[in-house]
Amino acid sequence: MNMIKGQLGYLLHLMRALFSLILFALPLHSIALEEDRSQPIEVSANQATLDDKQSLAVYEGNVVLTQGSLIIKADKLTIKAAKNGQVDEVIATGNLAEFTQIPEPNKDPIIAKAEHITYSVAQEKIVLTRSASVIQNKNLFQGNVITYDIKQQKL
Repeated sequence: MNMIKGQLGYLLHLMRALFSLILFALPLHSIALEEDRSQPIEVSANQATLDDKQSLAVYEGNVVLTQGSLIIKADKLTIKAAKNGQVDEVIATGNLAEFTQIPEPNKDPIIAKAEHITYSVAQEKIVLTRSASVIQNKNLFQGNVITYDIKQQKL
């Protein structure tokens, strides 16, 4: 039994490593600090599923994605790639999924929370729905739906 448990643990470790390597090949256009763009994407989760045909990766259970100053925490994280292989959309869901990123050096991080967060990479926009809140420059904004333009740093 211990040998089977050990093999399963090793297999899970290999799957996580494989999914992390796949994501390293799909650069997530980080939209704040320039250094973030050159950083590798790291994802940790309890479970991961990859669908090559649909260019989709789904992570579930204690999900944490990091790339430089960008941190996304969620119960479930779905990453959709465009036909060119670039990350197109990241959807985070959970009991208050969280998106955090430092917009510029020496500035406080932007902290966005909601039950559903859609990060459209090409449009550089985040749409927060259900129990949404954003903290920017020590100001708190709350609502059922909040759209945040990352490039313009505007709600």
